[in-house]
Amino acid sequence: MQRKLVHDTQNLWQQSTVYCIATRKLVLNNGEKVI
Repeated sequence: MQRKLVHDTQNLWQQSTVYCIATRKLVLNNGEKVI
């Protein structure tokens, strides 16, 4: 049970990171400032 929780958390973190990078790229492509 504990291991599954850790695994789910890592998946969520990876998805958040990918989303964050994708968002930054979109902002860059739009020529806006990246925070």
